[in-house]
Amino acid sequence: MTPITSDALLGVHVPACETCNAALDTTIEKPAKPVVRRLLAHRDSPDELILSTDECAALARWLLKVGLLSAHPAADHDHPGLQRDQDLPQLPAVRPEWLDWMLTGSAPPAGFSVFVTRRDLRGEDAAPPQKQHIVLPRLVVDGEDRNFMSRSFGFAGVNATIVWHPRVAD
Repeated sequence: MTPITSDALLGVHVPACETCNAALDTTIEKPAKPVVRRLLAHRDSPDELILSTDECAALARWLLKVGLLSAHPAADHDHPGLQRDQDLPQLPAVRPEWLDWMLTGSAPPAGFSVFVTRRDLRGEDAAPPQKQHIVLPRLVVDGEDRNFMSRSFGFAGVNATIVWHPRVAD
């Protein structure tokens, strides 16, 4: 996949009715917008950017929404190259029950984690002393494949990885 750069934050859009779009705006977009703007403004700074617990939660919810909706069959990317790129990393499946929380303002499904790291846009990131991997085993419980999966993406100095790691009922 060829890296794509842009002066604007490229998006992905999924068709939604006016009511659903308004709910997404209220529950996810508006809380995350100031945090994303701070990240974008801070992207070239070598200084640390400290986020509050609420800011981290808003950012994680927004990144999870972007990651899930970008795998939607009707997803429409702002950049035409992304629309056609078969190698675009995305979740291989999105379950309908993974989307309900976005409209209700409730917590995302418990099986998701969002990992965020900063990357240097000047190409000066040092190699990590030890490679780190998120290992996602294939787990079948009572004949059901638990479908562990992950997707990584980024924007303006931020790398995000969302991981679906469902818990086995106790």
